[in-house]
Amino acid sequence: MDRDENLCLALTRVVEIIGEAGDAGFAAVSTTSWARYPGPRSLGLRNRLVHGYDAVDVDILWDIVQQDLPPLIERLEAIVQEEI
Repeated sequence: MDRDENLCLALTRVVEIIGEAGDAGFAAVSTTSWARYPGPRSLGLRNRLVHGYDAVDVDILWDIVQQDLPPLIERLEAIVQEEI
């Protein structure tokens, strides 16, 4: 993946957006909801992704996409289904 610069840039931006949206969303969740849906209060994606703000570690980016996002998506889908 590190040879495909466009893919790397696109994934970097998507993960940054997800991280920022998640952090903002988690901050808005009530204490009652935290009791119903325990878990991390920060995705930490941006912190893992951006090292020194001048370079992206492609291995970390790919780990996030492959390992962190699928369980997050499953968890959010389950929460949405419970709330509907």
